[in-house]
Amino acid sequence: MSSSLSAHERSVIETMIKLNHSTREIARFLKRSPATITYELN
Repeated sequence: MSSSLSAHERSVIETMIKLNHSTREIARFLKRSPATITYELN
């Protein structure tokens, strides 16, 4: 299991979601699994 996300990564996710980026785009940008991003969003 991957380590938890940093506060900065959570901030990036929040910003990118507001800008209508997909989960996969965010994952690629942060070099994380799309599942990790999806888990965080849920």
